[in-house]
Amino acid sequence: MINQNDPPSVAWMAKNPVAANLLMLVCLIGGAIILFTQVKQEVFPEFEIDLVRISVPYPGASPDEVEKGIILAVEEAVRGLDGVKEVISSALEGMASVNVELRYDADKRKAVSDIKNEIDRISSFPEDAEEPVVSIPMRRREVLSLVIYGDQDEKVLRELAESVRDDLLREEKITQVELEGVRPLEISIEVSQTQLRAYNLTIDRIAREIARSAIDLPGGGVKTSGGEILLRTTERRDMGSEFEDLVILSTKDGTQVRLGDIARISDGFEDQDVASFYNGKPAVEIEVYRIGDETPLEVADAVKMYKKRLEKVLPAGIRTAIWRDRSKIFHQRVDLLKRNAFIGLFMVLGILGLFLEFRLAFWVTMGIPISFLGSFLFLPIADVSINMISLFAFIITLGMVVDDAIIVGESIYVHRQNLSEPDAGELEHPVSEKRKQGEVSSLEKKGDVSETLPSQEAETYILPPEKDANFVEAAIKGAAEVSTPVIFSIMTTVVAFAPLFFVEGTMGKVFRILPAVVIIVLMLSLFESLYILPAHLGHLGKPRETGLRGHLYRFQQRFGKLVERTAKDIYGPMVRWTVRHHWITCAIGIFLLIVAVGLVRGGRINIVLFPKIESDWVVVKAILPYGVSLEETKKVQKRMEKAVWEVVDEHTRDQASELCNGVFTGIRGSDQIRVIAFLVPSDQRELTATQFAQSWRKKIGYVAGVESLKFDSTAGGPRGGSPVDVQLSHKDVGMLEQAATELAVSLNAYAGVTDIDDGFSSGKPQLNFTIRPEAQSLGLTALELGRQMRNTFRGSEALRQQRGRDMIRVVVRLPEEERISEYDIEEFLIRTPDGGEIPLSQAAEIVRGTSYTSITRTEGRRTIHVTADVETGVTTGRKVTASLKKKELPDLMRNYPGLNYSLEGAQRQGSESMKSLFEGFVIAIMVMYVLIAIPFKSYIQPIVVISAIPFGFLGAMIGHLIMGYNLSLISMMGLLALSGVVVNDSLVLIHTANRMCEEIMDSIADEEIAIKEGICLAGVRRFRPIILTSLTTFLGLTPMIFETSLQARFLIPMAISLGFGVLFATFIILLMVPAFYVIIEDVKDIMREIGEDAKRLMEKGSRVLKS
Repeated sequence: MINQNDPPSVAWMAKNPVAANLLMLVCLIGGAIILFTQVKQEVFPEFEIDLVRISVPYPGASPDEVEKGIILAVEEAVRGLDGVKEVISSALEGMASVNVELRYDADKRKAVSDIKNEIDRISSFPEDAEEPVVSIPMRRREVLSLVIYGDQDEKVLRELAESVRDDLLREEKITQVELEGVRPLEISIEVSQTQLRAYNLTIDRIAREIARSAIDLPGGGVKTSGGEILLRTTERRDMGSEFEDLVILSTKDGTQVRLGDIARISDGFEDQDVASFYNGKPAVEIEVYRIGDETPLEVADAVKMYKKRLEKVLPAGIRTAIWRDRSKIFHQRVDLLKRNAFIGLFMVLGILGLFLEFRLAFWVTMGIPISFLGSFLFLPIADVSINMISLFAFIITLGMVVDDAIIVGESIYVHRQNLSEPDAGELEHPVSEKRKQGEVSSLEKKGDVSETLPSQEAETYILPPEKDANFVEAAIKGAAEVSTPVIFSIMTTVVAFAPLFFVEGTMGKVFRILPAVVIIVLMLSLFESLYILPAHLGHLGKPRETGLRGHLYRFQQRFGKLVERTAKDIYGPMVRWTVRHHWITCAIGIFLLIVAVGLVRGGRINIVLFPKIESDWVVVKAILPYGVSLEETKKVQKRMEKAVWEVVDEHTRDQASELCNGVFTGIRGSDQIRVIAFLVPSDQRELTATQFAQSWRKKIGYVAGVESLKFDSTAGGPRGGSPVDVQLSHKDVGMLEQAATELAVSLNAYAGVTDIDDGFSSGKPQLNFTIRPEAQSLGLTALELGRQMRNTFRGSEALRQQRGRDMIRVVVRLPEEERISEYDIEEFLIRTPDGGEIPLSQAAEIVRGTSYTSITRTEGRRTIHVTADVETGVTTGRKVTASLKKKELPDLMRNYPGLNYSLEGAQRQGSESMKSLFEGFVIAIMVMYVLIAIPFKSYIQPIVVISAIPFGFLGAMIGHLIMGYNLSLISMMGLLALSGVVVNDSLVLIHTANRMCEEIMDSIADEEIAIKEGICLAGVRRFRPIILTSLTTFLGLTPMIFETSLQARFLIPMAISLGFGVLFATFIILLMVPAFYVIIEDVKDIMREIGEDAKRLMEKGSRVLKS
């Protein structure tokens, strides 16, 4: 007969299997449909950066001019706005860039609107500055790059690339394609000084004539009787040759001077030092993106099919290649995680089949697909896609999702077993029977519970079912019995994962999707375990005892009896010892925690905020002196590329394809070279990316004139910047540069510190002009002097118009041969207002100086970043910066008064994330305490439950030590999630102990004996489900923990924290939590005695006062 205390909803569902089956099908079929039709796929989840970028082009201006004319005004306008956290500015040649970092809780839309309004109010921008652009940086979703390369002219490759881009955009699966690594198009009109003087023209005048003449202007329309006629002036010119017949001068006698008569016109590219090379040959990169619901695999397949067709029609000497194929990375990572998930699933199913009846194990395991597929009914609402993080979240929940089902299923299993015992309903507790017979052992009187453990039959006794009970009633009673601890255990796990929503920094944004998946899956698993699982188990008949199923059933029963004997004969004496010596047990626990702290403080386990994860490519970036010629830059480029193939030949015996797929080089400005060597997948080569980088560094050797050479082989996971990044600020730029140089020299003394950059560049030579009084007497002004030099040497922009998909500029300037030396500058003739001419050297004083290559400002002060990398296994960025803070940085501040510093890069991002993690952990612990206190109706017992958390942390640290991993920010996220997982078994154990104590105290007057006996009985009773839930969680994560692929290496620390933490905490819960349970009662007795003594003293004092 069903108890009135049983939850009616659970009872109703258990008695209506049709409803349960329909709900199951909705989750399975509905979720599968949503998964394959509406869930987008990507490598990493999309996220917005808490940043607003303000860009103001100022063509031809030096960084110093950009700072004074634009940066200062913008900083003053935005620094005081609501929601602004920090303002970082960069003044570059011809460009001002201001990054406004917003607070975590800021309203982005309002912040962007406020910033735009403030920028629009600025009226002091230089006249030649262009319109400011205020935007929120968005990460475009690249799929792959198609490279077209060969020994061809830049124009030929560009035209072919544009044709390929147009073809790709006509493909159904491709929406966005861009050209990268190419110079912008430009129509250059070069007029010599001889022609200018001959026709009394200026560069500026010619540009104005072009702007007035080469137009396409609508003139409205005229409505006639025959209909409306549109009017339009069509003088627009798109190609360079079309400008030749443009009239520049007309005389009264009809003579015309056309542009082609006095100028050399060419369709070409802007004068920028930009070039790309693939395997040493000129190249153009075509970047293919995906938008909306397009998947990486679909887009990549479309490009690869087009590539096959393209190669058949390409001219001789031109080839194509695909590199940076993110779809391949996506495919590899998805396959990796799927493989780990399936291995984990079978391991979980296998362990369940050993501990429980196979049919019960099957239905418990069914909670995994039901919860997983059912979650896709809700994940699109939470804007969750299929990506590296969400798939990892499913692996995390693989073992946890069956925990509640195991507790419920095992409880139902015990009740079903009791049905087979004919006298099960007449079982009495052994201590109760002893009390009736007056048999009380001396051990009981001493508080020893070794003689009071139940028999095997009593161990399976919970709530004796009625003799006429059936399997449905057993399912209802089993589910109802553990519904409270199951519900609250899921709630505590949800609370533990919730703070991951609020972790600051880039890593927090990347992992924010993880708690969304985990929480949705766990809530569905709770629903499944209480409403679907009982219906299935309640309608299972008796197991067959013949055939294969009979053999399996008997094998499982034998294993089950072995587990029961282990609980009674091995674990039982151990828990009795810990309860009897509870203070010694507590001391052992404290000792273990001290050991854990020692492992970290002693350096046996290092803390690395952002772990370095090897990638399948190695990047080398060379910085040359600013202003170096492009020819010198190309010499360094060839040396770097040659070194790559020397390394390949050395390790592959002339079989390059066994190690390297290709080498891509990008030159962005004559002072920057970036070379990328694409290696074959890690499982197909013996040489690691780090070893390749080390060999490459040796082959390149010392390169004269190169300011810095940085190697990076660890781009396989999210990173927070340089491991060592010290930002220095000072009002005096000279002292700032000296301090940066001194700090960089100090870093050279640290072992394992590489790629040190003092953040300072010598800059370009600069000629500063000051107008002479003689020039002023001729009516020449400083403005006119500057404009004539600007228009002549930089050029005067006549037009800016769209040609196809490209924006093209029309620029008028002197021929290149008249502007290549300082002599050309000095002998340049300046026009006076009356038409005369004066050499520039006579019109202005010329002072030689230096222009900064860039100026960086933070919060209104000029700053320099001193950065460095560290070698894994030798030192860490945290150790280096900690040492700098103790010695070098205080010395610098004493030597350079007014100097300030701050830690940036990985240290800053990691510190911010760690701070938010700690705050979230504290709040989570408080909420968990409340949630546990409610069902226990106690202020003290939640402390016993929560006491398992630090021992879970100890297990996680031991796991990192065993697996050879450092503690990282991702590990800390795992520890935060672990805090909610480890309390679940503790909660179930204490809940059972409370019920056992109540039952025993109905028969025993001695409360101390009842408490000790109750916690021991609860431990033996819950031994199987506690071991089982921990094993399933660990085994679900085991494939991930022992994964060797680089594709998932950055996720492994979190799996280690959860897996080893749960496994180690299991033994703590089974042995130490019972001791803590008794200690709490001891403390309560001591406090009670203190209270009674205080009360007696107060009564005695009161009587004395009255007398």
